[in-house]
Amino acid sequence: MVFAFGAILVLLLLCDLLGRVIARLGLPDLIGFLAAGCVLGASGLGLVGPERTDLLSVETWRSLGDLGLAALMISAGLSMPVQVTGASWRVIGCLSLAILLCLVPAFLTAPLLMSPGIDPVGAASPAATLAYRGTVALAVAVTSVPFLTRILTNVSLLETPFGGAVLASACVVDIAVWSLFPALVDIRNGEALDLAGLAVKPIMVIAFMAGVVALAALQRGGEKDRAGNRALRSNLLLLVAAMLCLAAALWSGVGTMLASLAFGIFLSRGRFTVGAPARAAAKGLLNRVLIPLYFALVGAGLSLDQLVAPGLILGFLLWSSAIKMPIVFAAAAGIGASAPGSLSYALALNTRGGPGIVLGSLALHVGIIGAPTFLALLVASVVTAAVAQAGLAGLKRASVRGGTPALFELPQVPAERALGEGLR
Repeated sequence: MVFAFGAILVLLLLCDLLGRVIARLGLPDLIGFLAAGCVLGASGLGLVGPERTDLLSVETWRSLGDLGLAALMISAGLSMPVQVTGASWRVIGCLSLAILLCLVPAFLTAPLLMSPGIDPVGAASPAATLAYRGTVALAVAVTSVPFLTRILTNVSLLETPFGGAVLASACVVDIAVWSLFPALVDIRNGEALDLAGLAVKPIMVIAFMAGVVALAALQRGGEKDRAGNRALRSNLLLLVAAMLCLAAALWSGVGTMLASLAFGIFLSRGRFTVGAPARAAAKGLLNRVLIPLYFALVGAGLSLDQLVAPGLILGFLLWSSAIKMPIVFAAAAGIGASAPGSLSYALALNTRGGPGIVLGSLALHVGIIGAPTFLALLVASVVTAAVAQAGLAGLKRASVRGGTPALFELPQVPAERALGEGLR
């Protein structure tokens, strides 16, 4: 046990070091966490990971990964915006619908990427093929609220109508994506192949999410009560939400991922009187220990010498971007954005980031995709995040030089524009 603790400590120290180095290069720090896992895991020194059963059992390694996943999804829920800065829900609805429409062409054209010689998992059976295609389609649509928050902060666009619309659209899309994933697990396991059966769990997941958000709204509604009543109400609702999420985590259709995401959303919506030291400790535990541990253990389980399929990696990156970016560009242009503004929305909402990697790792864990496809999803998640930040920074500089500061203003849909003109 002492050796296991020492190995994990070394892993976390290397995560911190490589994360800082990667961040200094302007890239997401999770690349450093993954790299640390690769260095100390199966692809490198072999010091940590599921193969080191002499240190910890496979179940214990998996439990550590689940703990890190829970922390990541809680952090993702906390990152979802409580209020949307100057954004119209009609605009957000148009952008969200456009991204979700990407699921159709992605699902239909997914066989272009499928090759039994590269990843035989997706061709094991008709049910496996259907689940594989569905997962690849979700990997096209998924976005990243935590990554987008960081990117928008880095380019000073977080507190703009553009930033609010992007984050809110990403939030809507991600909840839809995570609601659909349990149905793909059922398909892979042969538990639900009819339309009615497939619709049950997504509906229940959405209802679960709505219930948690409603609890948060009740907590916020107690603000005008006396201080003592408000504190009691907050604590009771926090306890109810925690029990609800814990119960949901034990339900295979929701699991740790969705339960943790819902709890994070609840915490972001509510108002709790937590001292600064406690907040700092919780933030440090999430961001410096548990989240790096999750990505590092994902990297530790990879055998890169057996996984690299350059054609699949490049093909997925180009294919997924060729589907998503034009559709988002057209949706933004349709609601009044300029060409550079539409390109900005397309670049931002093409970001997959951490959720793209989480989706791939979960699909790999339950056997929907194989390791080569997971690596393709991982690379696409990292590259799209880096391209989004560089592209938005370049477009912002160009808008300032060209004297068009309204580039990132939220477009108005025609009905709202007509109403505004009538009021004037």
